[in-house]
Amino acid sequence: MASMIWISIAGGFALGLLSRLEEATPGFHLAISTSSVWLAAAFAAGWGGRRPWPAAGLGALTLSSANAGYYLRGVYGPMERWVLLGLIAGAVFGGLGHACRSGAAPWRQLAVAALLAVGLFELIGAQLPVLGLSLP
Repeated sequence: MASMIWISIAGGFALGLLSRLEEATPGFHLAISTSSVWLAAAFAAGWGGRRPWPAAGLGALTLSSANAGYYLRGVYGPMERWVLLGLIAGAVFGGLGHACRSGAAPWRQLAVAALLAVGLFELIGAQLPVLGLSLP
């Protein structure tokens, strides 16, 4: 479990740092500065947890570390909101990652559906400006 903690911290921090670098550097694109990628990281961290609550904690730790990496060189917006959302969403998707790995069939289906829904929402949201629409 100790190695999963360090992997969550290092992976999350690298994700946040690279996301900020991607947004701040013209022409540098890794396609990781999206909600779906960040939530997938929490999901993957939770996959490595042996029990539900520690898995949720790994997800929250991953996104907290990602926020730390992102805001390392200064605050670029409403940081408190993102830290809170990272804790909540990280715990939820970390728990879903664990449920997908070790849960009964309905929990696995729910976990995969939640992850796919986030990706689909991200995809639709990216296409709305092309159609002249926007999310509220």
